[in-house]
Amino acid sequence: MKLKLSEMLLKVAEGYIAIGEDVEDRRQLLYGAVSAWNIACLSPSSSDRALKKFMTEYRKMNPTQTLQDFVDVEHDMRELIRRKRLMFPDVNAQIVNANLEEIGGKMHVTVASVQAQEK
Repeated sequence: MKLKLSEMLLKVAEGYIAIGEDVEDRRQLLYGAVSAWNIACLSPSSSDRALKKFMTEYRKMNPTQTLQDFVDVEHDMRELIRRKRLMFPDVNAQIVNANLEEIGGKMHVTVASVQAQEK
């Protein structure tokens, strides 16, 4: 049985999104997981640049966070990238939109994607 992209994303981010304290917090973690997924689809040299750019933007958008928070976020991103590459190395679809809703106590994630060009 072939997994849907949303199911693959949730497998990669298993445990990560669930640490959110509420739906909005989980949604923000989902967005981070999507960024990690998309970065993981790039070549290694491009992904290093993309992660640096992500972290620069993250710092700008979260000025009240501590240095340790940034270290933790970068560690989480690297782990999500590693997991995506390990679990789904041949899937290179870029996720262009994602949403998380909680319905009946369960998380429901939907994604929209485009197929990436060959590396």
